[in-house]
Amino acid sequence: MSTITNLLVSSGVLPRRPEPQVDTVDRFQGQQRDVVFASNSVSAPDFVTAEEAFIFDLRRFNVTLTRARKKFVVLVSNSHVEHLLYDREIVQQAANFRLFVERYCSPIGRFPLRYKEAGEDRAMEVTLRALQWQGAA
Repeated sequence: MSTITNLLVSSGVLPRRPEPQVDTVDRFQGQQRDVVFASNSVSAPDFVTAEEAFIFDLRRFNVTLTRARKKFVVLVSNSHVEHLLYDREIVQQAANFRLFVERYCSPIGRFPLRYKEAGEDRAMEVTLRALQWQGAA
């Protein structure tokens, strides 16, 4: 969490003051922030299958979404959105999440996301989607 905070500040994405808060959704319950960045990304299908009840829990997503006063940004992988489920209750929750992404988050462009893996520079193509939403002023 401190690495993410330091990278956000040192890269100029966020100001040093107020200090960005990086934590789990559970620790943000009952709090609000002007801007919330959420990572809801899982790339390994086996991991999604093993943890799908936790990953697709809409109550957790709702808590995450409603913490933002002005802007909400979520990072989500296609394997997460398109994951096939078999448990009826989880299928409904995943369908609602997918509907949220597809209905409210309009694609605005594709670009390479650069990262390092085992010391090597790599990139993957990502689609940027935006939710046209105004939080409380």
